[in-house]
Amino acid sequence: MIESPAQCAGFPFGIKCGKVFPMPPRALRIGLFGGAFDPPHLGHGIAIRQLLDSGLFDEIWVVPSGFRRDKQSVANPKERLEMTERFIRSLFFTEEPVKIRSHLVERPDTLPFTVDEIEFLKEKYPDATFTVSVGPDQARVLDFWHRAKDLFALVDFAVLVRDGRPGNIPKGCRATILDPGANPWMDISSTELRRRLKEGRSVSGLTPLPVIEFIAKRGLYR
Repeated sequence: MIESPAQCAGFPFGIKCGKVFPMPPRALRIGLFGGAFDPPHLGHGIAIRQLLDSGLFDEIWVVPSGFRRDKQSVANPKERLEMTERFIRSLFFTEEPVKIRSHLVERPDTLPFTVDEIEFLKEKYPDATFTVSVGPDQARVLDFWHRAKDLFALVDFAVLVRDGRPGNIPKGCRATILDPGANPWMDISSTELRRRLKEGRSVSGLTPLPVIEFIAKRGLYR
């Protein structure tokens, strides 16, 4: 038992009946920002900044997908991981709590359902809480996701909107609405970048130079 604040200098503490006791550590709050990043673009960067500035999270984990069930990626998973790493290094200071997690890229099989990924993460990081970031279109159909009720019991959601209208959030889904206001950069899409590159047009200003250099080196999206 700690008898005085001096004995716990530099540590969280609480006071009860004149005694000073160490406070239990707060769970690490992690915001998950997943995607194909095929390729990553400034719209992704704005969304990550929005999550950082919300004050809701201690860390943002950027999670490139592995092999997709729902759509065919153009670049392979390792190429998309490399582009994402270059992208994050270009846009965020090293001391900012933005981390890339490659566990989906490293899987030899197809991408797991979100609920399976969350169960894996909660087992691996039992002292952390997780929030899944989604766009408004995804938020409207969350109740159709695989094992939706189990997923809602495991995590919260952060809905990134642009017009203040997230749509109908499914019953039982704990969601926080984050709206940065009108921003034309949020309308950029990976599809648009791929189209421009296929047409031989520049994507300068839409994604950082290190990403553009990697795309050119690998001959992607031609």
